[in-house]
Amino acid sequence: MAALATTVDTLINWAKMRDPDMKAAMIVELLNQSNEIIPDMRWMEGNLPLGNRTTVRVSLPTVYTRQIGQAVATSTSRSQQFDDSCAIIEAWNEVDCKLADLEADSGQYRFQQMLPYFEAMSQKFAYLFWYGDTTQDPTQFFGMSARYATVNTATAASAQNVIDCGGTGSVNGSMWLITHGERATTGIFPKGSKAGLQHQNLGMIPSTVTAGYPSQRLMVYADQYTWDAGVAVKDWRWNVRACNIDMTNLTTESGAADLLKTMAKMLYRLPSIGIPASTTGNPMSTITLPGSLAFYCNRTMREMLHIQALNKTSNQLTIETMDGQKVLTFLGIPIRNSDQLLSTEARVV
Repeated sequence: MAALATTVDTLINWAKMRDPDMKAAMIVELLNQSNEIIPDMRWMEGNLPLGNRTTVRVSLPTVYTRQIGQAVATSTSRSQQFDDSCAIIEAWNEVDCKLADLEADSGQYRFQQMLPYFEAMSQKFAYLFWYGDTTQDPTQFFGMSARYATVNTATAASAQNVIDCGGTGSVNGSMWLITHGERATTGIFPKGSKAGLQHQNLGMIPSTVTAGYPSQRLMVYADQYTWDAGVAVKDWRWNVRACNIDMTNLTTESGAADLLKTMAKMLYRLPSIGIPASTTGNPMSTITLPGSLAFYCNRTMREMLHIQALNKTSNQLTIETMDGQKVLTFLGIPIRNSDQLLSTEARVV
């Protein structure tokens, strides 16, 4: 049986959802965020019960030149495997049956209770995508900042795709260039499971009080929300992080990082340097882009990007129509917002 705590809806909570005429109020969702990384992501079923195993080639065979009659040594390539795990993101809601039945339409009331759970879980996933770290909390999945956590190439190969923008304090932000694709960066869900956020209406169940007298019971309507999800980065070369962007300098426009120049540098860290990158190959590279590109930043950085662009006699920021919506782009690549990207990152070294 589920446990009743102070989070169970009470009559006071019910009253705060009423208009003066005691009809159900229209709730303004002030806590909703814009995290465009979620609709942009591509998803695949993992090949493990708890995640996905990726196999990558880490060395090429040695090839030789020779003369007629001269022998050459045999050689081979080498591959390596690594696992990405999923996190179990879960929440429960319980409401006193008597309280829900005060409503003429108890189903509609319970639906209103569902909406903030969807938003909270979306925000949780977006946060884990950027900052999840299984070395700090094994219940999380390994996020992007943990994968691109240093500018020192002697520490990690991925440092090649981490650009230091000069910030030294703890008021820094990051801009990201992400390639979405099954052979680049993709969301994963466990083998044999369902994709996406799952809702289970458990109906009326008895709930046990957690404090006070354990023999006390309450009949509640219960709902469970779960999302088993993770991220697999198949090829780290297709993502770029511009870190140590001092957000204070950026907003005061004093010694601020030039975001347009930074974005141009980020593009040239990709294996394919065609601009815009082509999904079918291009004259500047024989490497085909394994998905779709997008820049990501928080709204403060995006605001200052716009302001910096106003000071340029010419720039490559344009507004394009994608899927029926107006989208800010740089060299044809969309610039997306994620409110879960912080402006208080510590310096990346």
